[in-house]
Amino acid sequence: LFRTGDRMTVEEIYNIVDSQLHLTFDYLVYTVLASVIAAVGLATDSAVTVVASMIVDPFMGPILGITFGTCIHDKTMFKKSLRNEVRY
Repeated sequence: LFRTGDRMTVEEIYNIVDSQLHLTFDYLVYTVLASVIAAVGLATDSAVTVVASMIVDPFMGPILGITFGTCIHDKTMFKKSLRNEVRY
């Protein structure tokens, strides 16, 4: 269990955020799967399905990397995150 006084170091947070930035096979599969779910939702005029596709979508990792990289002034993390977010 975590206590109120428990804290993470910047290095621990950096490692967690950095692990979500890599352009892996899983990242691409989840992106394609989210796109298919969203397309089905649009084809069936179902807002619930379109919103559900956002749950599968892995785009939050690079967005978090862009934000964290900006906050700690890490240009490498920022560039890698932006590249992965814009690429697909």
